[in-house]
Amino acid sequence: SRQFDFWVGEWDVLNRNRPPEEARWYETGTATARIYPVVAGCGLVEHWRGHAFGEFIVGFSLRAFIPQLGQWNLVLLWPNQGQPRFGELAGGFRHSRGEFYSRSIAETGDTTITRFTFSDVTPTTLRWQDGTSNDNGRTWDSSWIMEFSRREPLYQGPLLNGPSVTTLRCPGPEYRGMDDLIGEWAGSVEADTLETEGMGIRAHVVPILEGCAHMERVSAMGQSSAWEVFRVRTYEAQLDRWVEYRLDTRWPVIQRLEAEVPPAGAPWVFQTVGEETEGGALRVTMNRGVDGSLTWNEERYDAETARWEPNPSVAYIERLGAASQGGG
Repeated sequence: SRQFDFWVGEWDVLNRNRPPEEARWYETGTATARIYPVVAGCGLVEHWRGHAFGEFIVGFSLRAFIPQLGQWNLVLLWPNQGQPRFGELAGGFRHSRGEFYSRSIAETGDTTITRFTFSDVTPTTLRWQDGTSNDNGRTWDSSWIMEFSRREPLYQGPLLNGPSVTTLRCPGPEYRGMDDLIGEWAGSVEADTLETEGMGIRAHVVPILEGCAHMERVSAMGQSSAWEVFRVRTYEAQLDRWVEYRLDTRWPVIQRLEAEVPPAGAPWVFQTVGEETEGGALRVTMNRGVDGSLTWNEERYDAETARWEPNPSVAYIERLGAASQGGG
């Protein structure tokens, strides 16, 4: 779970790209990247912004090591066509080289394998390279190399320096459905167990990726226990749903939840998808009070009893302030 610690910090990135069917690589721009741990070190977050392929690009990723699977899970969100959609890769390290893969199947039935590689790691530099294969990994094509050089931190917040090309990269009203969550909140945990009852809650929700997504960090602390939750969510137009990925110290695996846009006044209900879910099936219901308060009710599915069992209810009862709308 510490194999990615070499990446923590701030970096200058030199981008080299190669047009299709050309042998020559071209320097197409520079970028900045910031990587930091979340959820008590159970995961790492990446913020990336800069120029490559002749355009201004923003990107985000969340990754965590899953001991049960013996591999890393990577969640990506790079909404550079104005329609964000999460992607996932999985893999690991061998001989100081990290390789992470995903597969996609076209309507024609053709399979494409995508590979991300981390290599040549030193305390101050590293190399990232993409790859695609249409013949089950026998041959690979590559179009992007990033050369990372470590730099001194310039900014301690979640966002990086650099200009924005647009005020909102995702301006449609469907992306604004949860903007009222943006800000800092305080509250408490309502539960029947001594471990969690009366725990204080702080939550911080910020827009990222120039308005295409939200990032939420939650911490809870009591006299005898503490836990943290990290969430990132966006609206995926192809599904016509909001999609959320989360990491929790109580179940330190990355989980994907989806929610249909509810009718006016109805609660939001995020739920894991699929019969077999690492960490157990999860359902989260968010209610908005008439006074502006928020309450999250979590339930986990018990396969033995075939029932949804309640987890602690989190009440955000007070908004402490609004976050910047700038996004990173």
